[in-house]
Amino acid sequence: LNDFKKNVMVDLDMERRVKKELNRMSIQYNSVFCYIDADGKNKIKLNIDECDGNVNEYCTKNIIPILNNLTRKKLCVRDDSYNINSETKECIVTIEEAPKYSIVSYGAFIPKSGEVQTGDSYTFGNTNDGYYTTILSDGMGFGPEASKESKSTVELVEKFMEAGFDEDKTINTVNSMMGMKFAEDEKYATLDFSKINLYDGEATFVKIGAAPTFIKRGNVVKAINSKNLPFGLVDEVEVEYIKGQLKAGDILVSISDGILDIDKFANENFIWLEEYLKTYKGTVIVIS
Repeated sequence: LNDFKKNVMVDLDMERRVKKELNRMSIQYNSVFCYIDADGKNKIKLNIDECDGNVNEYCTKNIIPILNNLTRKKLCVRDDSYNINSETKECIVTIEEAPKYSIVSYGAFIPKSGEVQTGDSYTFGNTNDGYYTTILSDGMGFGPEASKESKSTVELVEKFMEAGFDEDKTINTVNSMMGMKFAEDEKYATLDFSKINLYDGEATFVKIGAAPTFIKRGNVVKAINSKNLPFGLVDEVEVEYIKGQLKAGDILVSISDGILDIDKFANENFIWLEEYLKTYKGTVIVIS
């Protein structure tokens, strides 16, 4: 309850205006609750009886156009922000400001020559609070053991983030857990984490022993890099947050060091990859 009070500000003025407008448009409802969340976004929670079993469709057709005109903002119902009371059949839905950006991701990998399994693991997707995250981990070596290390890292980070832990607590907790797990076998795993705000395009990157990430904007390519050691090699990680501002049409490229190993004479120099990306004419759009 205390956390809720600190992170949420009730908007009584908006609540009054929403009720007045719904009444004027003869929209039936049981209750309205308006608030501003920790990120400053307006949210409207409605309890309604009439939704014909499809809350999203009903709200999109009957309620959201009214609220769009009222708030002067583009609103939406997220797929995970409504439910129906099985006993009363009452629909409970949260309407919020629609994100400005959408992201499309694609992942590909190929095992080392002679192997059937890669040591990399990854995941990506939208979060419940208006962000898009990508998580990439590279286990030490190659094959099934390396894959197991990286998969454990990705799953732990994902679960801690979903539970509401911030990046600093998540990374240091995962580092401690992986350190204990890897201690006897002297193993390690990297972490390449990005978190993108879908409302303003601000991106935060955290790299733990990871290869560079590249932001391509037209013919300009910017490398995001950090010198932190992988999980399992230090007792505590000093988390370095690298900020970046993404725009419509940007392409974000995350890689493991296997890509850099293609050039055996580069000595971890990634200039050749930057030059390749500058001239790349593919149609993949990361932010649109």
